[in-house]
Amino acid sequence: MLHRSLLIVLSLSMTVAAQTPKTATKSAPASAPKAIFHTSVGDITCELFPDKAPKTVANFIGLSNGTKDWTNPRDG
Repeated sequence: MLHRSLLIVLSLSMTVAAQTPKTATKSAPASAPKAIFHTSVGDITCELFPDKAPKTVANFIGLSNGTKDWTNPRDG
């Protein structure tokens, strides 16, 4: 139950921003989008990899920005 509540809080409080990292890494290009989860214990920054999972990243960004509608898989 705690995990489900945390997931709901994280999903409601997340923002996605395209940011340029301060130091370039070999694992992702400098313009890789990042997801920033604002929680009560601090922020969590996740780097997204559109070159590795383009549909997943596009889906995540669309859902978090509100440009893509969410459909409950149980209801269709």
